[in-house]
Amino acid sequence: MLISSHEHSSEISEKRNSKGIVQPASNGTSLSPFDLAFLAQRGYLSAQGISSYGALATDFHVGTVTAKDIVQAAVKANRLPESTLQDRDYLNALDSTVRSFNAH
Repeated sequence: MLISSHEHSSEISEKRNSKGIVQPASNGTSLSPFDLAFLAQRGYLSAQGISSYGALATDFHVGTVTAKDIVQAAVKANRLPESTLQDRDYLNALDSTVRSFNAH
């Protein structure tokens, strides 16, 4: 069953850049905290200084990278509006999501 409701459309669309590397497409919509955590973990924010995979887990655990740092990187990458930096609920959900990734 396909749900076409906007609130359930948090799929990550992708495109290839000029070098043929697959990147999430920026379609002007906001990313959910889960999607942003996934993108950060997979290295899509490395150009903005966010480490990926195990290094992200370590950096997050020791506090050298925070949820706010990840959101700032997403804002710089034009993936989120700057107002997200003030959204405590979003930051808390992102923090919880990244911590849950690190637990596995």
